[in-house]
Amino acid sequence: MRRLILAAIVSGMGLVAHAETRPVTGDYELVEIEGVTLERGATARLEEDGSIGGQGPCNAFRGPNLAHLPELLYKNVAVTRRACITEGGEAAFLKALGAVRHAKFVGTELVMTGPDVTMRWRPVVK
Repeated sequence: MRRLILAAIVSGMGLVAHAETRPVTGDYELVEIEGVTLERGATARLEEDGSIGGQGPCNAFRGPNLAHLPELLYKNVAVTRRACITEGGEAAFLKALGAVRHAKFVGTELVMTGPDVTMRWRPVVK
């Protein structure tokens, strides 16, 4: 009986490890930044090298990942300077993007986390 329980635990560990190593590359729509209200949505594409680009609540953005996926370090993000009628949460979005340090799937959502920040994204179905 102990061997059966041990085998079940080990099998379950393998499933968890597999879920966390699923590739995070692709196209996403922002679901939420925990604790932050955005007036407009955002989209992003994560490339195989971890670089990110997309449309924030107002401006387009693009930047390299200075870490190796699934770790994240977005420090040199370029942002267009379009005149926007409302800011829409752009500053909060860019601050959160600069603070995330890790990406993994939780269920169907890509979750980026860092100190005091969680961004949740849903894959864009094409």
